[in-house]
Amino acid sequence: ANKFAENFERAKYDAMDPMRSEEGFVAIASNETKEKEATWIVEQIQALKKANNSLKYSDFGILTRSVSTSGAPLINVLKDRHIPYMAGGKIGLFKRDEAQAVGRIFAWFSEEGFWTQDPYKWREKVTGDELLMSALLYWHTAHGRSYPKNAEEKLRKIKVDLNSAKSTYTNFTKLYYDVLNSLGYEELDYSNSNDAAIMANLGRFNNLLTDFESANRFGGRSPNWTRDLKDLCWFMSTYAISAYEEQPSDDIRGVDAVQIMTVHQAKGLEWPIVFLFGTVNQRFPSSMVGRAQAWCDVPRDMFDVARYEGDIDDERRLFYVAITRAKDALIVSHFQKMANSCRRSDFIEAMDLASTVPLNDGESIPSIVLKTGTASDEIQTYSAGEIVTFGICPHMFLLRELWGYQPEFTPALGYGNGMHYCLKRAGELVKEGYSPISAVATSVEEDFHMPYVGGSVLDNFKNSAKKQLVGFSQKYGDDLKRIEEVEYHIEFPINDEGVISATIMGKVDVILKNGGELEVRDYKSSEEARTLEEVSTQIQLYTAGLKTMGRPVSSGSVAYLKEVKVEPVQVTDEHLTEAKQNAQKVVERITKRKFKPTPGKSCERCDQSQICRWKK
Repeated sequence: ANKFAENFERAKYDAMDPMRSEEGFVAIASNETKEKEATWIVEQIQALKKANNSLKYSDFGILTRSVSTSGAPLINVLKDRHIPYMAGGKIGLFKRDEAQAVGRIFAWFSEEGFWTQDPYKWREKVTGDELLMSALLYWHTAHGRSYPKNAEEKLRKIKVDLNSAKSTYTNFTKLYYDVLNSLGYEELDYSNSNDAAIMANLGRFNNLLTDFESANRFGGRSPNWTRDLKDLCWFMSTYAISAYEEQPSDDIRGVDAVQIMTVHQAKGLEWPIVFLFGTVNQRFPSSMVGRAQAWCDVPRDMFDVARYEGDIDDERRLFYVAITRAKDALIVSHFQKMANSCRRSDFIEAMDLASTVPLNDGESIPSIVLKTGTASDEIQTYSAGEIVTFGICPHMFLLRELWGYQPEFTPALGYGNGMHYCLKRAGELVKEGYSPISAVATSVEEDFHMPYVGGSVLDNFKNSAKKQLVGFSQKYGDDLKRIEEVEYHIEFPINDEGVISATIMGKVDVILKNGGELEVRDYKSSEEARTLEEVSTQIQLYTAGLKTMGRPVSSGSVAYLKEVKVEPVQVTDEHLTEAKQNAQKVVERITKRKFKPTPGKSCERCDQSQICRWKK
């Protein structure tokens, strides 16, 4: 990397110093074709894993200039060999068989449904029952197991319901979870690497549905399945098919899978072993470098065109990023011909070739020393709410926080946030001279908002919020006069034997003045949201963080607006130490992918219980 950095024309980088005494491994690999290159890379991954039991699939990062241009051969080999993988770049979520399956099923639900792999090739679109049959085939291909014998029958019943005059479905997530159960989702095992990758990407599809539904229901628009399913078809085939990637790298901490991504996406990430593949001229550096583009006919002198069209130095910086992502081993790979012969990237020639190992025509990577099995160098960040969720049920945390499974849509979404904002405004109005009750009533009247309701429904929610907040202020109105900070953002480290292992972040609802000291308070719309013990953990973590900043916090509390009561929270040094130690244990279990379910009473308030095989 230091040798390569000498080639920059504009920017200059200081030479990097090694952090350990062992030499890393760098190889330049050559294969005849891109297909042979892909096969060779996968074979090396398999061989390295076999030789080193501590290696996980997630220890391999496979980078390229463009996944959409270069990724297909590699993905095909990984699929054929049933190796779990996650692919980024513009190749899209729907490159995955499981996403193809559920996408086609939702398209089939519409009487005018269709599916197209390429929005520019409408003649190739799939319609009618071919959508369902192909979806079931994709589902079978995704995990290699047969789908339930009654899957088709269940899906047809769902379609009849959706197209009836009075459908029993009120939101997309409820519908989606029924689809997953019809396909036998509960048979998937999160501890199996291939199944975990499938489950993570099905969570990503749930994100897609929620994004569509949120936009569709904004302002109080009522659901209409005939219209909404047709619109979803267009959304998926013209936008989502290229806009939605697989689970982003930040969200796959619970998946042991080979990670394929663009160099852009890899910025800030590291792996023990990195393959940089497809490094031939015209691909890396890209053939588009410096080429004038139309920019939708916007005049070129209206903005900094060079910044967006890039130049060769921009490509060098990307290559530099790629070769500095490896902790132990870097393999830069290229092929020799496509339709015609092609030349390996000029960037390879700028490397310190004397320090690299040449691997030609299928030669295997020799035995190398890997520093795996040690604690990760990356410091992960978790919200205090995530720590609490893991304590309720680790599997709930996995599905909800890491893989993005969503709660069912309800028009009441935003009610709690609306009340929180009104409390914030009321605190500001009190400082302007309003009485607490007048401040609350005024803030609700002027500032209460909910995104998914309107008209009389919004009026009903507003009246309810006003009644609760005024009632609470009649008893605890003086607390509004003690407000020091509102929605205070905090982030602080937790340590394992003096070493920072993670950071905890969050947003303190309110910090109250209490003489010369402070009180941390969390507001809840009702006791149904979280138990006192769970909220106490959150407040104790916030208090611990504030104390590291020198803030004199001496008390904590949780206010339940509906019940009109305030409960104290213990924030002694002993309680704070225990909260931090528990958070540290949670981080360790997440790092080790320990997501064993804890079925019980928590199942009653789990948004994903409908698709959980362990629910009670």
